[in-house]
Amino acid sequence: MSRWSRSASQWRPGGAISRFLGLGSKCLLDGGGQTIPAIRFVVTDREVYRPVRTSLLLIDEIRRQHRKEFAWGKSIDRLTGSDKVRLAIDGGTLPAFPEQWDREAASFRERRWPFLLYD
Repeated sequence: MSRWSRSASQWRPGGAISRFLGLGSKCLLDGGGQTIPAIRFVVTDREVYRPVRTSLLLIDEIRRQHRKEFAWGKSIDRLTGSDKVRLAIDGGTLPAFPEQWDREAASFRERRWPFLLYD
């Protein structure tokens, strides 16, 4: 997991997804009374942490480690706005996406500067 910034977050195994989601005894996924393995994100630096990037890199890592068990849900393309992220994860090229997003965000910050009312 060296690709992820450990200074911004920590990864810990979670006991049950109901605790992970903070839903108490209710759970969005009916586990039939079973404990559902989960991962708990502990944000240690909110200024550096990038939740979308972190989640997509985590999905990428899970897919690489569990190729036989991994299956995409129907909503991933809708959630990400296109099939590009799914295809990048499938093709092993996801790490290039966050770098592209950083360049696009920097370009946007420069373009918006003349329109800001305050510094």
